[in-house]
Amino acid sequence: MSDASPSPTAPIPPAPAPPSVAAPPEGSTAPKRRERSCLAVYIGSALDGGVFGAIIGALFATAPAVSHGLLNGGLRFIGASAMRSGFSLGGFMATYNGGVCSLERARGKQDIVNPFVVGFGSGVIGALPGYVHPLPQAPWAYRNPRALLGGGLGSGLLCAFFWGLSRVGRETAAPAEEEKAAVPQPPSAPLVRPPAAVPQMPKPVETEFLDAAGAAPATAPDFATFAAPPDQQGGDAEALRDPWASK
Repeated sequence: MSDASPSPTAPIPPAPAPPSVAAPPEGSTAPKRRERSCLAVYIGSALDGGVFGAIIGALFATAPAVSHGLLNGGLRFIGASAMRSGFSLGGFMATYNGGVCSLERARGKQDIVNPFVVGFGSGVIGALPGYVHPLPQAPWAYRNPRALLGGGLGSGLLCAFFWGLSRVGRETAAPAEEEKAAVPQPPSAPLVRPPAAVPQMPKPVETEFLDAAGAAPATAPDFATFAAPPDQQGGDAEALRDPWASK
């Protein structure tokens, strides 16, 4: 008998290792986002304030416009109120944010002086019409320097107050972001790629019956002849008998 050896399988190439990401050097910081210019801050604040102010003005003018009739001048009243409110709030937001940005760039400091100066100047400019011409709602402001000073101080203190509130919110949120960034993130598991080729199972060993000359016979031997009882085998076959069984 000869055993057929299993066919050799091709060696499985090792899976390539995932590319390693180089860690940033110690002490290096991520690039900071580029700050907007003061002109962009001025334009953006004017648009935001104008839209928000127009919505507020239209909402406040809806009740009297409906009471007088929308088709009897009510829609015109709503539009006029929205335009006045939009221009007022948009101009104030643009002046405040743009002025604070310009003072911070010029002075190189971010303190309460910047919003106070901007608010003081806005209050004085807003009180000039009553100082130059007598107004029915504010006759005491005509040719009164103290009215200009009072308007400037009130507006400056109000802007400084709102600036302080905004700084408190930023300082409260900053430590939470820093703590979140300082927490080490767990390393990501490397990607395991499947093998390039599936290993093949070895073939079963095949057995052949060979004759004396070393060649396989034409027909396989009949195992039923060897398994048959003695009375069914050939006459020359030797039967095994138990002499004690016949007693």
